[in-house]
Amino acid sequence: MSEFDSAIEIAEGTYWVSQREPGSLLQTNTYLRRFQGNGKSINYLIDPGPIEFFSGISSKVASVIQDVRHVQMYSINHQDPDVGMNATFLARMNPQSLCLCSEDTWRLVRFFEIPSKSYKNVYNFNEKRIAMATNAEHVLEFVPTPYCHFVGAFAVYDRQSGLLFTGDLFGGLNPPGNMGLHATEDHWEGIKTFHQIYMPFNLPVKRAIERIRALQPFPKAIVPQHGAILSGDIMHEFLKRLYDLPMGMDLHEAEKSLSNEEQAQLQAYTQLLNTLYQRFLMSAGPEEAEILFDFSQRDQELLEHVDMNIQGVQGVYKNGAHALELFLQRVSGFYDRNLFNELRSLAIKETVLHRLPMPMDALYQRNFDDKTTLQMDNFLIN
Repeated sequence: MSEFDSAIEIAEGTYWVSQREPGSLLQTNTYLRRFQGNGKSINYLIDPGPIEFFSGISSKVASVIQDVRHVQMYSINHQDPDVGMNATFLARMNPQSLCLCSEDTWRLVRFFEIPSKSYKNVYNFNEKRIAMATNAEHVLEFVPTPYCHFVGAFAVYDRQSGLLFTGDLFGGLNPPGNMGLHATEDHWEGIKTFHQIYMPFNLPVKRAIERIRALQPFPKAIVPQHGAILSGDIMHEFLKRLYDLPMGMDLHEAEKSLSNEEQAQLQAYTQLLNTLYQRFLMSAGPEEAEILFDFSQRDQELLEHVDMNIQGVQGVYKNGAHALELFLQRVSGFYDRNLFNELRSLAIKETVLHRLPMPMDALYQRNFDDKTTLQMDNFLIN
């Protein structure tokens, strides 16, 4: 029996109630928040999920509140069927349940056969907040995140638990074989790829991050509808990386601004740098690669030019000659001088064969220790 066969409590009164599909990179998340107090109980479902998962979701919900019919309200971040199609069943099983979403989302999710009388526009609540009758501290705040990735998208901030539910924003593809609920550094590439595919461009994400950073108190965790939960240092680090990450049309515009010759040159540098890196990785090993390149420091100049991680080099963003120079400068600091010399010779050979500009300073720099430093005075005639 897998841990994902049961509801998982991720914070007091908050449960993951979705399912995991082995072999799938795109995992979905549905959450149940149970508010209790003043002799009352309010059951709230965040992003009810796709129809094919309804049986598993309803079973997990029932394990917490006895019956899925006891769900009194649910929110739908945007209209995609993997996010909210189960609202069709919730509305039939409990016609009194409330559907919380934006007006833009409602125009589309009403076709899920949700009664119009159950719809509540999240932006019509005073200060975009609702307080539960269970406790004055049980407050939900609705944070607009337009075009992330739909105009009507919004995040839900559960102020008591400190959880921010963000829909597709901050979601990601899970690493192969990793179905975990909590993000690690291994999740970055999947989050990056997800945003570059599904977000229209960077600006909406940047504006959403600015709104989130303004929340007081700052969220303890970001809980997306796809992928894994972001918390602690990983949450802050990934927000920093996403803030300036090109995505969607940013990538297309960047490609359009380059000539065919420039694009071909960047591709050639990508292949060259990956060849050099794979040779280093094979000889030195992944631990030495992590130490030398320090992939966690995403703001370093090398990683501003090169898209790379422990597996390899995926692309060169700009100025391939300088990217190669930065790479060789980094490797020049490695203790194995023979390996550096081999990589430098290979770089010279490949740049000549492909007629690429050569970063002369990096290719021909000499790094001698104190015992072998050449003193120019030895060659001067007084």
